[in-house]
Amino acid sequence: MKGFFTFLTVFIGVLTIFSLFFSLLPAKIDNEAFTRFGAILILVISFVITALILDKSEEDTDIYLSKKGFDLLVNRYRESISSLPPKLQDIFKKKESEFLSDRNDCFYYGNKKVYISESTDDKKRVKEEKFIVNNIANCIENKILKEIKNIIKEIDEQIIREDDKLKKGKMLAKSEIKDGLDFEKFVANALKENYYKVEVTPHSGDYGADVIAEKNGKRICIQCKYWKQKVGVKAIQEIFFAKDYYKCDEAWIVTSQGLTEKATNIAKDKNIMVFTFDEFYERFVVITEENLLEIKNKINNLIKERNEYIELLKEHGIEVDNKYCPRCDRPLFIVQDKYNKYKKFLVCFNCKYEKRI
Repeated sequence: MKGFFTFLTVFIGVLTIFSLFFSLLPAKIDNEAFTRFGAILILVISFVITALILDKSEEDTDIYLSKKGFDLLVNRYRESISSLPPKLQDIFKKKESEFLSDRNDCFYYGNKKVYISESTDDKKRVKEEKFIVNNIANCIENKILKEIKNIIKEIDEQIIREDDKLKKGKMLAKSEIKDGLDFEKFVANALKENYYKVEVTPHSGDYGADVIAEKNGKRICIQCKYWKQKVGVKAIQEIFFAKDYYKCDEAWIVTSQGLTEKATNIAKDKNIMVFTFDEFYERFVVITEENLLEIKNKINNLIKERNEYIELLKEHGIEVDNKYCPRCDRPLFIVQDKYNKYKKFLVCFNCKYEKRI
């Protein structure tokens, strides 16, 4: 009722202004039909302007929620994500503070600021609080669904990257290593591509280890030596100390030129694994049967995860933007015919499936 009276007040005000404006115009035309048309025009213009004024004022109006209303909103958010697959639940639990935050007693809902009031009888607080909570909750649920679409796109990009590895036949291209820092990065990146969790230590004060790698619960400290000559005993002593300092299970040395005979004997005695550059490249850069199987399994798991999210969106009536190959389930790309610009095809770069569109 309050909204109706507000509309009526503004409408009468606008109507009065326009009536005065038209009454001041010179009365050169004395025609009843024209006068009637002018009156209707004034009413229509007044109605439209009133609606725009009220819509703008509504847009700029802040929303007030009680603490109880905010808690209800948080619960609605948590209920919304509880039905999602476990991996998505973890993602959106971390994003809760992006969608809802009671820091500084307010958060944003579209263009509006939502204030949280401790007092339940705050005069500024909207009476229809449940209605407001439902509206905001629905808006957030739509944001979640849009975010899932973005996650699907990211998974598709991962699938393409993994397919590229299989096509190239190598984990990494041989880079032009110019110095020790390049060498360290090369070793770290190669291990990352082999699904190791990798940490590069600071360039100074590294206590003898350049890279710390971890996989299947096994922690390894690695020293990288890009020297023109063979590496001596000192490097063995450093990595042996680093193994204890970083609490690792194994110690490795990767060298460009290998070890001296004395250093090789000590390394064997201390169970330190030594790789020349060629040995490291052969084991971690060129794809082995084991690595090949690991990549294929990763691709299959990514496809399964993505399809699960697509089905989830379909349940909410949302279609994803990408199209997928009916043979291998990879993303399809639109390709224009080389000789006819009006011909376009959906193409799978993995299995060479092609369909004209």
